[in-house]
Amino acid sequence: MGMLEETWLYLKKNRFLLGAVLFEFLFLLILTVRLLQPSVRIEINGSELIKTGSWNTAVSGESQEVTAEEGEVVSSGKVWETSPVRLEAGAYHVEVIYESRKSSLQEIKQGNYGSAGWCFLSSETNKAAFNECSFILDDNDSLRKDTVWIKTGSVLTDLKMVFHYNGEGSLRIDKVVFTESRVYKLTRLVAALLLFGLFDALYMVFWGNGKRLCIGRKEKGTIAVLLGIIIFSSLPLFIDGLADGHDIEYHLERILALSIELKNGQFPVRMQGCLLDGYGYASSLLYGDIFLYIPAVLHILYVPLQDAYKIYVILVNTATCIVAWYCFRKISSTNWIGLFSSFCYTLSAYRLVNIYVRAAVGEYSAMVFFPLLFLGIWNILTAENKERIRWHEYTPLSVGFAGLIQTHVLSCELAGLFVIFALIGFWKRTFRKNTILALLKAGILGLSLSLWFLAPFLEYMQEDLKVFSRTLDVMQISGAYLAQILNPLFPGTGDNVLGGMTAEMPLSLGLLPVAGLFLYFWYRSVYGVGSTQNERIAGTVSFLAVLAIGFSLPCFPWDTLKNMSGGLARYVCVAQFPWRYLAIATVLLTGVLAIMIRIWSETGKERLIREGSVILGSISMVITCSFYMNYLNQSGQLSYYNEQDIGLSQIGAEEYMPSRAYSDAIEEREAVADEGVLLDAYERYGDIYTVQVYNSNAVSRQVRFPVLYYKDYRVINSITGENFPITESGKGTIEVEIPGGFEGKLTLRFVPPIRWRVAEAVSVLSFLAMCIYSLRENRRRKAPAYFQN
Repeated sequence: MGMLEETWLYLKKNRFLLGAVLFEFLFLLILTVRLLQPSVRIEINGSELIKTGSWNTAVSGESQEVTAEEGEVVSSGKVWETSPVRLEAGAYHVEVIYESRKSSLQEIKQGNYGSAGWCFLSSETNKAAFNECSFILDDNDSLRKDTVWIKTGSVLTDLKMVFHYNGEGSLRIDKVVFTESRVYKLTRLVAALLLFGLFDALYMVFWGNGKRLCIGRKEKGTIAVLLGIIIFSSLPLFIDGLADGHDIEYHLERILALSIELKNGQFPVRMQGCLLDGYGYASSLLYGDIFLYIPAVLHILYVPLQDAYKIYVILVNTATCIVAWYCFRKISSTNWIGLFSSFCYTLSAYRLVNIYVRAAVGEYSAMVFFPLLFLGIWNILTAENKERIRWHEYTPLSVGFAGLIQTHVLSCELAGLFVIFALIGFWKRTFRKNTILALLKAGILGLSLSLWFLAPFLEYMQEDLKVFSRTLDVMQISGAYLAQILNPLFPGTGDNVLGGMTAEMPLSLGLLPVAGLFLYFWYRSVYGVGSTQNERIAGTVSFLAVLAIGFSLPCFPWDTLKNMSGGLARYVCVAQFPWRYLAIATVLLTGVLAIMIRIWSETGKERLIREGSVILGSISMVITCSFYMNYLNQSGQLSYYNEQDIGLSQIGAEEYMPSRAYSDAIEEREAVADEGVLLDAYERYGDIYTVQVYNSNAVSRQVRFPVLYYKDYRVINSITGENFPITESGKGTIEVEIPGGFEGKLTLRFVPPIRWRVAEAVSVLSFLAMCIYSLRENRRRKAPAYFQN
């Protein structure tokens, strides 16, 4: 029987699926036809604009202009609008070609320019179908562009571009152009194909009759629980726009900057030259963003910025859920305990607060990898003496540390500290030949996987950047109280408060992680200390969890440690805020919960433990729903589609700027020079800056570029290729010494050293070798029954 015939027979047995497939085929056919059709392009000349104001306007050729008499200032208001435009669902580039003359040419060159008007695109009848688009028509530009998305299934018939005149100078509109994006049409087709494929696969798993994807009841139950955890943890994302979070704008801007630099041909992205209005910002060198390439590429494919971010969060929730299930299932040797532990960890209060209230992308991404560290240390320390610790047993430790390094270095340092504590706690098992060998192998593999990021990171740690000179005075005063940490109820809003709890953000571990600690102490009070390996491990992990909680309290003597030694302070206060240790406490307590459920089950109380788990899980879900509603009702709702909505100037607390530089002091928009040096034709193409220079002096003079100083920028003579040494100006920007009598064209760009390319090659080869070796190892070993028990 051929494959097509077998598929047809399967569909005949599953009539609903057959109907769904036919609908999907027709929908995909329509999208394919739309893809093959020519893209819509609508041009509206300025002369065609409809006058709506009282000003006298002049039509010249295809343009239309409004002008105030010199020295005259009139009231601002609407001056023109376009005729209604009809657009179907899709993504469209909107371009306004204009000329604004409010400021003089000298003012524009100095960066002090104004605007003679602005415009916006809107629909009166269907405002929910697309994002509004508005432009400030600045004097220093002649073309403003944006992209608007009209939702699938919508058709707008009354789109209008409305122009406002500010009442000073002159404003001329040459043309308004709407162009449909063909890339978005392809993206929409691929997205529909993936969604339909997912739906069909799930239908065949849960309801299909026949052999295709037919699995047992236990497997279906496991998949259903995992899907439920993923969906429930992602509920706040299923709204229009985004609910506000503390750092949401900064991380959205990181994603946007990555997409811009990738389009400019920079891979991997090292320097985000587009940030700070072209001054550049070294975020990628010191803050791992490899996983943010996912939403960045989606945005390049015309997925709106906010939707690309929401997809990323769903993927993180998916990864967290599956990784936690895998790790805690291996630790407990029981599938249902793995599922419950995944539920506990994925829906833990601190993780949800990181995602939604704080929008701490680095921290919640790092939490994907904590369970891998736990599993890796578990595998190594529970191995028998003289027993060879195999590849698949220590690899989780390598992948865990590599993931932490490349998502959130602070979390990696905190985790590393507690790994050291764990090794000390089990020192008899640590100082064995097989353990030391496995730790060395894991360390080498983790280092190799991360070398592409670590090489520049370690270099730039030696530079004079603000992140390494910020004050440590807030460490102790930022601690969380036990009343917050152990409280199972937690609000959905708040901020980081220095001292006290008024308007404080939620800093709770949540109900289930604390239940793990309660289970341990209950068991110990009933059965005593215990002598089995699992009991000893549960005791040590419980102690480490309590230690992590202790580190997060305001009574922990951080100030005393800081005053003992500046060098010591830089290390012990690396967390910046002590409540970050709650992330460590969360994974440790989840591990305690998994181990204790296993121990209690072995005492003959499995049914009681299962029923108790269901009750606690249900209560936890109710608490989480309350948190969601409070968060969504109290947080502002944002709409960030692209660069026009968010801009490129949000860089957090300026951590990665040179110490001399301040964003408030950034003024120049072009290169400036000492007296006697003429500059002309300053231009920027992506991350390349060029300027024509003539030094009429007999001695050398300085030229300063409006670019922040980072040591791997290079300035060369575009004709001869000669390298000009760069130095840091008093404002933290790049300064170049120009010899007397020099005339030529200078080019400035960021040039990654060859050694970084070598490090990248090492990481890629290590990753490929790890994947190939893991596949070979899995073939040799019998596949584990993940869905059983």
